[in-house]
Amino acid sequence: MSWSEIFGVFTKPLFQLGQTWVSLATIMEFIVVVAVVVLLSRMVRHLLRTRVLARTKLDVGQQYAISRIVSYIVLVLGLLIGVETMGVNLSSLTVVAGALGVGIGFGLQNIVSNFGQWVDYSCRAAIQIGDRVDVGNNTGRESWSALVPAPHRY
Repeated sequence: MSWSEIFGVFTKPLFQLGQTWVSLATIMEFIVVVAVVVLLSRMVRHLLRTRVLARTKLDVGQQYAISRIVSYIVLVLGLLIGVETMGVNLSSLTVVAGALGVGIGFGLQNIVSNFGQWVDYSCRAAIQIGDRVDVGNNTGRESWSALVPAPHRY
């Protein structure tokens, strides 16, 4: 197989999305863009928490909440910019995204509510890092990893 044949396999259109033809090369480009945006988001969160917010008089929980929210904003904006630069016209997908958003919104209502409560608790410092937390029969200490679900113990 020659290089031109290999290149032809990757650039052969698979399907059309709006006015843009999607090929294997486009999908690989999208995966690279997503990986770069995720790394950028994590780097911004780390630098913000360790270099910028550490010098403020904010509570540790508030610093964590602010760095997380900023990293989510960087992630969403980076993905939107990445999709737009790949040639997908996002304005043509607004109707589909709106209908899909309503359906997903009803399904994710509880998750979004919990996220809103987490932001509220983090900003009000109702529970701080190092506090003892009792929920039912479970006891523990609030830590940075409190948002990571622990494995169930039976």
